[in-house]
Amino acid sequence: MTHPLSLAFLTVAEVGPVEAVHIAATTGYQKIGFRILPAGGERPFPLLTDNSLLRQVTLALKNTGVDVADVEIVRLGEHIDWELLERFCDRCGELGARHVLVAGDDTDLARQAVSLGRFADMAAARGLTADLEFMPWTAACDLATAVHVTNTANRQNVGILIDALHFNRAGTSLVDVAALESAHQLRAVLRRPGAIRSQPGRTHTHCERRAIVSGNGGHRSCGPCQDDSCRCHD
Repeated sequence: MTHPLSLAFLTVAEVGPVEAVHIAATTGYQKIGFRILPAGGERPFPLLTDNSLLRQVTLALKNTGVDVADVEIVRLGEHIDWELLERFCDRCGELGARHVLVAGDDTDLARQAVSLGRFADMAAARGLTADLEFMPWTAACDLATAVHVTNTANRQNVGILIDALHFNRAGTSLVDVAALESAHQLRAVLRRPGAIRSQPGRTHTHCERRAIVSGNGGHRSCGPCQDDSCRCHD
């Protein structure tokens, strides 16, 4: 099977969304990912609220034939601004996105699952999936926890996203992945240059350029790392 390529947000995070679309098109990608909600201490992203920018991005997508694969990032903590997430989902729908990246921050896993289910219902109304990415520093810290939360949420449009870097850090194995109960649970696998090998006793600065291979036909990828400080190929 040939997977379409999608340019990840973090690969070209230093440019605006219109330029990112043109970079994706000129470098051979069929899809692109955007971040319109902050992952941490970032400033707000204009694409969430700026309708003029939305029109420019939509025109660039139309003119280049690039589609939007995924949009970041919904953080499910103890306190959630559901009105903001409604606006976020509306914007994802206007962009023609297919997937939403979700982080599980709430340490009450039962409540996190309820929140994931509620968000998934909101996303489904716009034709979106809700894909939980496990990360060691979040409450959804490993694959087993992600499986528990997504199974408890019990929505058809909920899936799991595996980042190969976090896969290693969380102590997850390919046996764990193979044991997933259904193929639809594994929505995508995100690959990073720095995630292939780790050597005990060595500290690397890992590159944030990354790639996703989707479990249902999509593939998000980045170009070779150009950061001189990155040791991802060591």
